[in-house]
Amino acid sequence: MSFSAFYRLLMITLISAFLAFPQTGRCTVTQATLFPQSAFVEELVELSLQPQPDGRFLGTIILPPQADPDTFRTDLRHSKNVRIDNIAIRRVKSVEEDRISALRSEIQTLMNRRNDLQSKILSIEGELQLWQSQTKAKAGNVANTDLLSKAVGKNIHRLHREKFQTTSDVEELDERIRELQNRLEEATGNKETAWEVSLLCSGNLQKTWNVRFSYILGASGWKPHYRIEAFPAENRVRFEWEADIWQSSGKDWLNADIHLATHRIPLSLDPPGLPPWIIRPRQVRTMKKSLSMDSTLQASVHSERLVETAEIVERPLFSYSSWSIGKKSLSAGASLRVPVKTETWPCEYLYLARPSATPQVFVQATVKFANNVDIPPGQASFLIDNALAGTQSFSLSGNETILFFGPTPFITVSAEMIDDQSGAGNIFQNRQTRRWHRRIEAKNQSRSAAVLRIEEPAAQSRDERIRLTTRQSPEVSEKDTGTWVWILRIPSGHQARIDSVLEVEAPGEMELDFGLFH
Repeated sequence: MSFSAFYRLLMITLISAFLAFPQTGRCTVTQATLFPQSAFVEELVELSLQPQPDGRFLGTIILPPQADPDTFRTDLRHSKNVRIDNIAIRRVKSVEEDRISALRSEIQTLMNRRNDLQSKILSIEGELQLWQSQTKAKAGNVANTDLLSKAVGKNIHRLHREKFQTTSDVEELDERIRELQNRLEEATGNKETAWEVSLLCSGNLQKTWNVRFSYILGASGWKPHYRIEAFPAENRVRFEWEADIWQSSGKDWLNADIHLATHRIPLSLDPPGLPPWIIRPRQVRTMKKSLSMDSTLQASVHSERLVETAEIVERPLFSYSSWSIGKKSLSAGASLRVPVKTETWPCEYLYLARPSATPQVFVQATVKFANNVDIPPGQASFLIDNALAGTQSFSLSGNETILFFGPTPFITVSAEMIDDQSGAGNIFQNRQTRRWHRRIEAKNQSRSAAVLRIEEPAAQSRDERIRLTTRQSPEVSEKDTGTWVWILRIPSGHQARIDSVLEVEAPGEMELDFGLFH
């Protein structure tokens, strides 16, 4: 057979094999809804179809390693007279983008270099043992002994220096390898296999078919960050919301429509059963800690800033809220910070004091919304007049909230006991009494008038034989079973005083626990 005939036969064989093998199309992420720890991803692919002997067609789609294959769905709404007869899914070696492949190649090169250095360290240690063994050799005379001693010392010194330098180089390589491996894991989830989805189709099809499909992607999500700033002089709060978004699919998303969702995973899909109401004598039991139960409970419990801005559209759904942040490009493994919303909330400010608990006075803002709002849990920075008050977790669900911005140094509240007397009645009454007189003083050293809310525990009796008599000046503004509340408006540079008198009367033989003020 001539070379030209052999060449033609080889080409025909290769082309036939190429046509017979299912071809994967280039997938493009068109939309992604990011949940806190996952993402619902929608992609579009121009699928290359291969004719089958039975007249049907076969096409192949590759899902990312972190995808859940059980959630794979195709959208046939725009495909007329087309039917998917069968879907087969199997694991395959992932085909990575050049950036990911280059990262793996760099890690392998560094690992080879590290192995060479480790071999060098072993060689140095062998030479050290050889020279150290020469310290026991007999040179024969004084001159030879001196020469041997200098040679041994010089070489041991040189070898130790080489070993220290090589060990330092290995440590630097280890640090670099760890850094690259972390970047690789962030980009791919540290998985080298992907999912191959084979679609066996029938109907009116051409050689290519535009297919829309979706799936749930793990190792992706978003995390909110808040900045909440108080402006007491203007009766407003400025609320800023940003989000860190990331994905580890192993490929970059280019100009994809991104949504953020506040989905809260339910603990159970089914409602719990009603417990029985049984009234019986109390049984005293000694509870012992169960290690296995603790472990089970613990297992169940633990079961870059973007410059451009876009209008954020909120869409309340049945079980969660979703925000559209527009089209964004998101590299695999990279975290991108995007603005979600900035709002100004009208509010009412006052200063809260609880003298029995602390001498500090706290800035409080009450915000009311026209409609219910849904803001997911996240870390928030609280500021007051451009000064950082502190950071703590924040979330909001409903149409009203109370915000605290820490203590203020310009308003002080102090409490002192003016009088504390106890006594007993006469021989015919057989009663015991006790009387407290407390004074609370508040000073406003700020530049404007302040509305001060003072809360104190209200005395409560747990026995009908104990009688309580109270007198306050001024009278309390609000009173419930557990708290006395005074609301005072104090002009700048002024002070206010509250006098509270409590008298307790009880049977003389009764042993009393006076609670807060012993």
